Amino acid sequence: MKRFLKKANRGILLGAFALISLIIYIVVDYVSFSNEKTQIKETVENYIGGVYEALEQDDYEALNEHIKALWTGEPVITTGYFEDKESMLTLYEHIQADKPTSEYGEITYSIEEMSIKKSGPNMACVTVSFSTSMENGCNANLVEPFCSYTSCWFYTEEENDARYIYDVEYEGSIYLRKEDGEWKIAQSDVWSFDCMQYMKEGE
Repeated sequence: MKRFLKKANRGILLGAFALISLIIYIVVDYVSFSNEKTQIKETVENYIGGVYEALEQDDYEALNEHIKALWTGEPVITTGYFEDKESMLTLYEHIQADKPTSEYGEITYSIEEMSIKKSGPNMACVTVSFSTSMENGCNANLVEPFCSYTSCWFYTEEENDARYIYDVEYEGSIYLRKEDGEWKIAQSDVWSFDCMQYMKEGE
């Protein structure tokens, strides 16, 4: 009986030790990931800002290099359709083949919402919504930061030299992976859902 109690007590102690270890691991992992959120947020913000900066400067080669630098070829999600580094690098080819009829003017954007969740070891999922206001000509095939093919384009047979403002709303998910101490974009599912065109004041 005493031997049984000793074994039972030992089992209880081992179980308690395992439970405490698990709790400590979860707490440490949570705190560690919470500290990573700032860098994840900055990665997404820097990427979006860099895309629009390259467009304002009409520098599509810089845009291509920007994608190469901030995306990784390693996936986070293995099922479903997502834009990845390989598909995003075809954006440069599409732009060269079907370049907008006019250069971009001023571009402004605002991130309305961004929530960050852990998606696995060294992986994160960012849910984001942002709006963009872009100046371009009457015919525009707008470049989108997270889409290799644009779903927001305008075309008219009556071309003119007037400048137009394009307001676009975006929302969706971005998956990131940490590599060599840096967070990089792995996949995205971000799409435009509202595109509006109006003539710039004074035109």
